[in-house]
Amino acid sequence: MTDNTLMSIDNSIMTELHEAAERAGKKVRDRDAMRRACQRLDVAREELRKRVGTLDVAVDLIRSARDR
Repeated sequence: MTDNTLMSIDNSIMTELHEAAERAGKKVRDRDAMRRACQRLDVAREELRKRVGTLDVAVDLIRSARDR
């Protein structure tokens, strides 16, 4: 990741990321934060599916890893 990429991340998201990393480092589980993260991931996944359709890359990746 370049410095430019880091600069484009919103401050509130970066703060949330730092807080999550600190909790993880202390092995503290914040169930409410975990629930919110899952909800955001669900929304992002659905938006991606609507934009580009279903992505079936896992099977190809597993097959290529197995065939090495």
